[in-house]
Amino acid sequence: MLVTSRRIALALMWAVVLIAFALFFAGGNDTWFDVPPLLAPIVVLASAVFVHFVIESTGYRTPAVPPGTPEDEARATSTQAFGASQFKRMLPAEVPALVAVALAYATVDGGFFTYCTGALASIVLMALHAWPGEIQIAKVQASLERDGGDSYLREVLAG
Repeated sequence: MLVTSRRIALALMWAVVLIAFALFFAGGNDTWFDVPPLLAPIVVLASAVFVHFVIESTGYRTPAVPPGTPEDEARATSTQAFGASQFKRMLPAEVPALVAVALAYATVDGGFFTYCTGALASIVLMALHAWPGEIQIAKVQASLERDGGDSYLREVLAG
């Protein structure tokens, strides 16, 4: 399951890059590659910081596995909770890229570089929160086991 989760995260990361290629060739006007106004990257980065805090506060919450839950049921709960929490972290991480697309066409100058700022912020957020690494797995496992039950999350992900 871990390989599948990583493939999904990587696919969404690559989607942001592919949008950049599309915008490179389908740019707006003659000033598409100029330096953007300072406000555009600031808004994009502010959205990234906001999204980071939203993901930290809500993205790792899962229903707890009660103590004494049978192993099969705990494994099923852990699998479902991990997948759901991964998507709760991946989708908001795309927000800076979407804000950047809107600002790229709203600003007159520097639309491509405005998008690149948002794309980079989104990829960083996805690497921090959506990529299923040790830190993310530990946070989800702690949420699952907060009432004292065993989640078997690491065994499910390894098997």
